Amino acid sequence: MRKQLILGALTILASPVAAQSLWHPAIGIQGGYARIKPAGTGRSDAIDLIEFPTPGYVAPLLAGSSLFAVIPAGRRLAFEPTLSFANLTESVGGDATTARVGLRADLALSSSFYGAAGGVLNSLMQGGNHATQFGAQVAAGYRFALTPRLDGRLEAAVTATAKRRPGLGPTDTYALLFGVSSRLDRGATPRTARAPASGAWEPMIGVTGGYSSIHADGTNLTLNGLFLPGFGGSVPALTSAGTFLPQSPTLFAILPVGKRVAFEPGIDLHRFQSRGSTVFAANLAGRLDYAVAGGWYGALGVHEEWVKATKGSFSDSTKTSVGITGGGVAWGYRFHLAGDLGARTELNYVAFAKNESAKTPAVNTVSILLSLTMPLK
Repeated sequence: MRKQLILGALTILASPVAAQSLWHPAIGIQGGYARIKPAGTGRSDAIDLIEFPTPGYVAPLLAGSSLFAVIPAGRRLAFEPTLSFANLTESVGGDATTARVGLRADLALSSSFYGAAGGVLNSLMQGGNHATQFGAQVAAGYRFALTPRLDGRLEAAVTATAKRRPGLGPTDTYALLFGVSSRLDRGATPRTARAPASGAWEPMIGVTGGYSSIHADGTNLTLNGLFLPGFGGSVPALTSAGTFLPQSPTLFAILPVGKRVAFEPGIDLHRFQSRGSTVFAANLAGRLDYAVAGGWYGALGVHEEWVKATKGSFSDSTKTSVGITGGGVAWGYRFHLAGDLGARTELNYVAFAKNESAKTPAVNTVSILLSLTMPLK
């Protein structure tokens, strides 16, 4: 009798483990390589993109969305919404509002391998016209642990959109993506939870977005917009006037060098190629962050924007590359959101010097940024 009771108790205790989901609620970012082929043209008009993270409103709306969430719905099933959004106003080229929303079902084939299928919705408002477009997506991927508190994944995905709309033709997109995510069902470590209150820094990575107002000195060229995530040094920074107007880098890391001081490198890399035209942008930054009190901090740093493009892409048609050096300051507040996920909001100002040889004007950028952060350990 005692043996039966013990076996029954073990069965009851083991049943939740057996029913435990192979998925965890999480929020993450992704990017990588995408080949976008206009459907049914019969021409060599494919667009090749390398973006990390993937803005989702480049070329336009076709490369995929970089922000994703995982919502478990059973032992093997999870739902994954994705989102990218931009509202952009250029004083020379007009305005545009783009959004890409995706929703798919992820099926865990094992603890590491998974397959996925779902749909996407593209929306484009430009020049008084509004176009929407639907599509289907399928994917297969492999999940793994990057660090004890950071998950990674590699994924091959195919997305097909149909029905031509103004500004949105039918396309087939083939992508190889790398993603990083942070779990929401895991409590923060005691050290991480009290870090903002104590002023201490923790090693982490983050992705940023928000509102930016960018102005080219001595011209009437401005670029204002709300971006989620930020476009950093990607193709939207190269305006219709041939002038490069970058933001602060989209990705950053926090590397503590003391209780109150941290070094923050920032980066985003982009490559666009189509019909003999190529643009490559490396958006780099480095700054020191100083914890003032509680979650408040100040920052001071330097920036370097380097762009190499096919001749004729810049205002000086003889140049094929442009380098812009600048500096920036920021004031912000950081806080814990849920699980391993943190956040910060900051007022950010970056000034870039004039490049005489490339005829690139000085550029000033004021931003109100919101960032999501993920711990490295």
